[in-house]
Formats: sequence, C-alpha cells, structure tokens
Amino acid sequence: MQFSGDERLFRLYDALHDDAYRNTSPGTLCRKFGISLRDLVDVWRQYNALLGIMYTSTHFPRIAADVVHNAMSRDVVCSRCDGLTTVHDAEAESRICPVCKGEGTVRVPGDPHAIQLVFEALGVTGRKEPAIRIEQNVRFESMEEMLRMTQKNAIGEPEKVAPQPKTKPGDRWINRAE
Repeated sequence: MQFSGDERLFRLYDALHDDAYRNTSPGTLCRKFGISLRDLVDVWRQYNALLGIMYTSTHFPRIAADVVHNAMSRDVVCSRCDGLTTVHDAEAESRICPVCKGEGTVRVPGDPHAIQLVFEALGVTGRKEPAIRIEQNVRFESMEEMLRMTQKNAIGEPEKVAPQPKTKPGDRWINRAE
C-alpha cells in the first residue's frame, strides 16, 4: 500500500497500524477512506507482480544461462548403433555405423526457439517488425467521400454527363444531333 502512490491507501495503512482504529474492521476503514474492493485487488495484483519481477530478476542469470545452454548444439549417442560404433547386417556381418561413421555419437543442433531468443538478446537479429513502417491516417466523413477522392486521385475528375432523353418503347431512332 505504501508504494501505490494513492493517498487513500496511505491513510488506510496508517489507520490499520493506529491503536485508535484497533476495534474497527478493515472493511469499515476501506469505506471510510473511499477504497473499493477493486482498488484493493489492484494493489494486491501490483504488489505480487513486483514480487514476481524481483524473483525473476534474481534468477535471471541462471535462466539466461539455461536458454544459452539449450541453444547450443550437443553430441548425443547415435540412435542407429546405440553408441557401439558398428551395426549388424542381415547376414550377421558387422560394419561401421553409417550414421555416426564409427564415432558412436552424432551432433544435434540446439533448440531453434532458444537460438532465436539468444540472437534477439544480443541484437544479432531484430524483432519481427518491418524496418520501415508507413502509417497513413486519412480521415473522411463517409465512404462515398473516400471513393470520390480516390477516383479523383487515380483517374482525375469525373466528367459531367448531360442527362439523356428517355426513349419510349415504340421509338426506334432518336436523332440526338438535332
């Protein structure tokens, strides 16, 4: 409560430690100082988050070392020959293992996610954001206005078309040049 920065919580803290309020319930004190249950929950959540950050920070060097260790390639026992360096064929002949080439071990790459984390921490690779981001904030009153503006910019001003006289079903030819 003391690290919250809220004056109401400061007063509650002082009242909880004051002998004058010894017989007053915490709920009554909260109402007296205008503190809701939500305020108490928020303070408790923030307090626990800070404790978690402190704990994580204390153990961060070991966590980072584990991530680096997981990112490293390592030698493991060959799965084909079980480290015996030879395999037996169907005719019971023994030959050098084709997977490990008689070494008994094979090299496996480190965890790709751990490798990516190490590279990002070192600044070798960046985040998955574009190098250049262009934001265009254009404000239009309506969709129609935006379409008119787009048409104007793309193909120029729309031509004004004079209204054409309507034809009747019996009219076959209308001389418009007259």
